[in-house]
Amino acid sequence: MRRQRYLEKLEKFEEEYRFIKRHEMKDEVTQRALLYSL
Repeated sequence: MRRQRYLEKLEKFEEEYRFIKRHEMKDEVTQRALLYSL
């Protein structure tokens, strides 16, 4: 159960990371928000 939740969070992190890279967002707030998604 815990492992499943971790994997779901990791998937969401990867989605957000790809979105940020695709749109070339480089500000500090965006980077911090990405880290908080974990």
